[in-house]
Amino acid sequence: MVVVEIVVVVVVVVVVVVVVVVVVVVVVVVVVVVVVVVVVVVVVVVVVVVVD
Repeated sequence: MVVVEIVVVVVVVVVVVVVVVVVVVVVVVVVVVVVVVVVVVVVVVVVVVVVD
């Protein structure tokens, strides 16, 4: 019984760690996309203002 409980605890911990890692990766990707979009918008605005 103790072995089964240990295995269950290990599996739960691994699942939680994987979920946390996936959430962190998704957040990082979203932040990078937002930063890229902001930079592109700023560059486009600057180019339009300079060309105008």
